Amino acid sequence: MAKYSDMGTLDLRMIQSVAQAKEVEEISDIGTLLLPKTLDPETSATIMAIPKYDIGTTYYLDPEDELRTVNGVVFLTDGDFSKEHKTVLLVNGIVVVKEISPETRGDIVCNGV
Repeated sequence: MAKYSDMGTLDLRMIQSVAQAKEVEEISDIGTLLLPKTLDPETSATIMAIPKYDIGTTYYLDPEDELRTVNGVVFLTDGDFSKEHKTVLLVNGIVVVKEISPETRGDIVCNGV
């Protein structure tokens, strides 16, 4: 059994079965919790039943999504996003987005401006 606590980001997208979910006993004091976006109903219910305390934000992402965290000031262009996978950028600070083409796939989550 595992307890996860006192972490800025906890990525549990690798949990894909009830057995894996049952290995997690508790989750607490986490800034950003990443959980799998698509699961079978039984596995999803098992993950939701894990006791969770003091979680800042929870995001549901696919395991193949590319996740990047940026702290400070960032100027984003098409080059900051993967062409093969969806890119999710977690920006803690200031983000300026300049000319992103319509074909670019991704999300920007900004804690700041």
